[in-house]
Amino acid sequence: MSLFEQFRKNKQTGYITDTVRQKKVVDISFPLSFDEKGAFIEVADKSGKPVTTDYRQYSGTLRSILKSVEQIQQKAAFAIDWENPENRIYLHVHPYLLDSLLYSGKLLNKKGNPLTADKSIAQLTVEIKPDGDGLWATTYLKGDGIHETDFYFINENHALLEDKETIIETHSAGPQFGSVYAFGSKFGKADIQKYLSLLFSYIGNRL
Repeated sequence: MSLFEQFRKNKQTGYITDTVRQKKVVDISFPLSFDEKGAFIEVADKSGKPVTTDYRQYSGTLRSILKSVEQIQQKAAFAIDWENPENRIYLHVHPYLLDSLLYSGKLLNKKGNPLTADKSIAQLTVEIKPDGDGLWATTYLKGDGIHETDFYFINENHALLEDKETIIETHSAGPQFGSVYAFGSKFGKADIQKYLSLLFSYIGNRL
């Protein structure tokens, strides 16, 4: 229906039909994914296919999230980000989204299952043990009843516990949180000083 037809049809009623609200409301979710730059979300339908929505179709927490997403996308449309050409919504760049995403119950892992918030607070820990003729370093998150080696930092204060399908708050891992995983490796005993120097340069004061 053209704009002129809509005016003509609604002339007697004295208002114009809200075409935004006439659209079908999509059952949306926010799949969480990771790439080499970090954790990012998309807006998807129940089949996991990315969709474009209008935040005015929704209410409450979903409306707030979608409005923020739209504002982020609009801002990105006016600037070329060579480090993020796909204009992905990274949660370390927009950490304020995470609480709302968890509260919505629509933040999903790669299996399509909802992620929940763990009530504990964890500390990043590095443990070094002898391993044959060398040394083996293990990175893990330690907390009340928690000893997790299978984790992925979302931002410097939150990490995904993959096997538990939860997101846990952590003591700050610092702006170099994406380098944490590299420290879980084997190295020669002669390289211990070099290893520790790198470790403390990146995250040492946060262990």
